[in-house]
Amino acid sequence: RQAQAYLRRHGPDAWLIYDYRGSNPLFLQMTGPVHHLTRPCWLLVPARGKPRLLIHNVDAGRFAAAGLHGTVFTTQRGMVVALRRLLRGKQSVAMEYSPNAALPRVSLVDAGTVELVRGLGVEVVSSADLGQYALLRWTPEQLASHRSAATKLTQVVQEAYRYIGLNLIAEVTEFDVAEFIRRRFRDLGLVVDAGPIVGVNGNASEPHYEPLPGGPPIALAHGAGVGPQHIAMITLARELASHGLRVVRFAFPYMAAGRSRPDRDDVLLDTWRAVIAALGDPARLAISGRSLGGRMASIVADECGVRALVCFAYPFHPPGKPETMRTEHLGDLRTPTLIVQGERDSFGNRDEVPGFGLPERIRIAWITDGDHGYMPRKRSGVTIEENMAAAATAAATFLSQL
Repeated sequence: RQAQAYLRRHGPDAWLIYDYRGSNPLFLQMTGPVHHLTRPCWLLVPARGKPRLLIHNVDAGRFAAAGLHGTVFTTQRGMVVALRRLLRGKQSVAMEYSPNAALPRVSLVDAGTVELVRGLGVEVVSSADLGQYALLRWTPEQLASHRSAATKLTQVVQEAYRYIGLNLIAEVTEFDVAEFIRRRFRDLGLVVDAGPIVGVNGNASEPHYEPLPGGPPIALAHGAGVGPQHIAMITLARELASHGLRVVRFAFPYMAAGRSRPDRDDVLLDTWRAVIAALGDPARLAISGRSLGGRMASIVADECGVRALVCFAYPFHPPGKPETMRTEHLGDLRTPTLIVQGERDSFGNRDEVPGFGLPERIRIAWITDGDHGYMPRKRSGVTIEENMAAAATAAATFLSQL
């Protein structure tokens, strides 16, 4: 009825819907489900009067089972004769054809079939507007669903930009943002079959770009006195990345603000929690930090359920104050843990640490003659570069064994 109303107002004389083995999904939308059709099928919807089917004898039984009947043909010649009769008196028909293939989604009828109809003296025009009017307009329920999805999508887009802004300092990646969006889609009940497309710089103009995860992620926090852009942190990050790890560095609030005095512990711990939440599934994430950053990481590791913990130069006690220990929580630590410590570290050296009573599940990797920054003495025969590489190798090897 919708199609006929359109035809009466706008023309042409009829809508001729052709299908061969499922080539035109509009055919079954009009007839209803008829399964396993193997021959050419035609449906003529005139502006007035009853629609008429033209079908092959092989398929006639399947249409009859669906309560549909039509003119039956058995040969190609018989089809053409029957089609001529079907179109008698029609000057023009709409078909799923688009001039110059301008609308590929409408170009469902092959050129030979269009030639056949035109050869019978009937003009063929595009059914693009007709098909959309008759079959593709939203119901009120569909419109409401669309508006709901659009509202939720707008919300997720805005949340994603806020997420990026809050996590730029953590070197958030395209994949991290895509994972955030996918999580929000699931939270809001939005169903998608691909994407989202998240691309920056050289990927921004790629319409089908979909970021892939990098290597295993490891978040890296700085120590009390040097930020993520210090050469020591950059070097450590590069060494870790050379082992295929995806390193995410970030700054604690005091460092980001240019202050020298570290934040209170609760602020530092909340920062770690926010970074872990921002990086997706914590079960895939290793967290690490140098000195203060590592100690704070060790406090939240179990709580956040991370995959592993690596502490670079753990501050077991202040220099010269072995009575002020910072190890009480380590005894209950369940997260797989590696401490990478310089042999001469004034915050806990190779002679002291074995007496701290650490549980055996916490592994220790010793850096040759290294101080708190892994700097060796000249007479040791190793360089700072070698020690930084050794620290990263120890961490990468530990993570690869989990």
